[in-house]
Amino acid sequence: MKKLIFPLICALALFACSPDKTDDTPKANLSIENLPDDNPLIYASGGEAVVKIECDSEWQVDIVESDASQWLTITPKISTDHNGSVTIKTAPNTTNSDRTATIKITAGDKEKELKIKQLQNPFTRREVNSRDAYTSLTIHYNGSVSNVTKLITLLPVPESNIYQDITKWKAIKGNIGTANDNQTRYIGSVFTTSTIPPSGSDVLRQEYHITNYAVSTNFDAITTIIKPDTDSDIYKEYVLKDDQINDRNNATIKANADRMWNESGKNIIDYARACYLWVANTLKYLNPNTGLHPVAEILANGGGDCGNQATVFISLLRNKEIPARHVVLVRTDGSFHVRAEFYMAGYGWIPVDVNAKNMIPSGDFFGRNEDSAEVVMNRNLTYQINIDNQKLPLVMLQNYAWWYWISSGQTSFSLSYETREK
Repeated sequence: MKKLIFPLICALALFACSPDKTDDTPKANLSIENLPDDNPLIYASGGEAVVKIECDSEWQVDIVESDASQWLTITPKISTDHNGSVTIKTAPNTTNSDRTATIKITAGDKEKELKIKQLQNPFTRREVNSRDAYTSLTIHYNGSVSNVTKLITLLPVPESNIYQDITKWKAIKGNIGTANDNQTRYIGSVFTTSTIPPSGSDVLRQEYHITNYAVSTNFDAITTIIKPDTDSDIYKEYVLKDDQINDRNNATIKANADRMWNESGKNIIDYARACYLWVANTLKYLNPNTGLHPVAEILANGGGDCGNQATVFISLLRNKEIPARHVVLVRTDGSFHVRAEFYMAGYGWIPVDVNAKNMIPSGDFFGRNEDSAEVVMNRNLTYQINIDNQKLPLVMLQNYAWWYWISSGQTSFSLSYETREK
């Protein structure tokens, strides 16, 4: 019996090891580009990234989780040699938690997965005002201006951002342009001797509807600390750029930055808060409406106005490679103000008003802003304006700028500026 069973088992084994058909799934070479930790898709405010795909056969891309398609979109682009890319977009995350998704790329027998993470939104916005407004620039003179060969005037154009929504914008007088940062827009006019308008005329005017929001930051929602990408435009512009105003290498800035950085345990948020309190408690409000001054001059004077106090805060943040910048604004009551922001990679720009803390010590202006009269005009500092074949340098376009050329002698004219509710 044993001799009969043995061959039968052998035959069954041979049969089991010999399938009647082969796997015809095509072989493929597939590689995908990795996303850096601080990629735009992680932003709570929403972002976009393009991932390169290298493949030698047809491929397809899918979102694994069905519910993720409500906030995540993918658009493949495939060339004739099968290489290509996938554009991935995330919508703003309005939830109180991080969210994740998986993107799967399949080609023949190969499969790759791309994990997408989007951080929760730490910011809340509450509407505090909504109204029609205008910004105008008017020329005034007595007598002749026949020796003025050219006059160039500029007004900054307000844009929608976390602090405000700008709608129904239109230029009544002036032409739209963009500064060399490719962000800051303006309206400008160029006049020659024969085209200068009569005294009392608007040379520039824009009208718009503005809705203001109170912004507050929930720091408990910032659960992931990501070091800024040193190759990013944000890092180059708001840490490394030498704008002749901010100075992260100033000796006093460095000494205080080192001390507060160590005392805060090298935590970005705790360090930024320490810098905010140090500036507010150390500097005095001095020399209002005299423009921005170098850090060394502000520190030697023992203080400065709102913009200059913001400069010291910004320099302290940049010393520890934390992007920071000025927020330049006007108000419809006729006043002006400058505050600051610092950047948390993956979350966005966090508002800080050191001058408000300086003026109202009991107030909380770290990560918060509530100003129902403001119009944020820009969030950059130094520009070059190219207009009428002129390359014109500019520092802090807050209200208006102007240049003029005369053929001889002197001239007497002035410009008056207004930002008001209609």
